[in-house]
Amino acid sequence: MQYGDKTLEFEVVRSRRRTLAIAVESSASVVVRAPMTLPAQKILEIVEQKADWINNKLAFWQKAQDEKREREIAQGKSLLYLGKYYPLQLEVISGLKKGSVRLEDEKIIVQTSDAKTERIEKALNKWYREKAQELITQRVLYYGRFFDGKPSAVQIKEQKKRWGSCTYDNKLLFNWRCIMARPKALDYVVVHEMSHMVQKNHSPAFWQIVETILPEYKLEKKWLKENVINMDL
Repeated sequence: MQYGDKTLEFEVVRSRRRTLAIAVESSASVVVRAPMTLPAQKILEIVEQKADWINNKLAFWQKAQDEKREREIAQGKSLLYLGKYYPLQLEVISGLKKGSVRLEDEKIIVQTSDAKTERIEKALNKWYREKAQELITQRVLYYGRFFDGKPSAVQIKEQKKRWGSCTYDNKLLFNWRCIMARPKALDYVVVHEMSHMVQKNHSPAFWQIVETILPEYKLEKKWLKENVINMDL
């Protein structure tokens, strides 16, 4: 049967019952239970009358299946944090106003009001940004002893094509995904951007500064290149 631009399929099951009943099951199948003597045309007319209700029920079950699938995907996913993979555990709490994330028992636990992917990613993004701001600020302070000047600010940004940048006025901007890197690779990104406070280029003099502070920086640069594909939500 046509319903708008869609085809509405249903199965007719006849029995000795006296009335017609329509059931939309969780498998997204529509079953019409009809009396043995009810004409096929009459059955079709009744189904057409109930088409809106049937479509709403199908949409309800489809949404439920999608959320279940998203939950299963989320539960089986692992994410990087400081170079280590942690399984993601989702806890859905109905009515929860604000999502939260915590690292506990070797798992990244996300609490949200539902299993929608965008809600999970929003909570994770916020958590990663907060952790990045906290730890990167600490590392900038630690490596500050190697530099005469200080950065004007340390900020976490959405930078998909770079790990970080240093502005003309020495503001250090870091990609939040840096917090997914192993500690030594994270330090390399920090030192790299801090070195731009001295050299606003990638000249031999710039790389000499980086190497003086981190003699094995090339290994960390290579690690970032090899693992960048997994450093995202």
